[in-house]
Amino acid sequence: MVFLSIKPEDTYNYAKDFASGIKSGAVISLTGPLGSGKTVFVQGLAQGLGIKAKIKSPTYILMQNHGRFYHVDAYRLENSQALLNLGFKEILADKNNLIIIEWGDKIRDILPKDTININLEHIDQNKRRIEIGIK
Repeated sequence: MVFLSIKPEDTYNYAKDFASGIKSGAVISLTGPLGSGKTVFVQGLAQGLGIKAKIKSPTYILMQNHGRFYHVDAYRLENSQALLNLGFKEILADKNNLIIIEWGDKIRDILPKDTININLEHIDQNKRRIEIGIK
């Protein structure tokens, strides 16, 4: 599935609508270059799921927990083991959790086979191409 976003609000609203089809236990991997809209997508998804917390990229703390909604940023990770050391395996095992990972390609080796992959690409300054598939 491919979606074209003309402005950040489109990415946010698309993710907000996309949230209605997400079930507990889902793992979503977001990929794309810096500034491609990964965090905006997570913010819209969280809004669509009814999460009231202000969602910011957890680049320096690696993972934020908002109830059963886990937001991971793997940008600074050297390898998957670093995330496993933070209890990620247990978080994955709990099928009541919803896990969203920015820079998921960096830890692809530990993600489940049914991970939803969302790739965001720059087309120009504001326009983005968002492609969704399964690992």
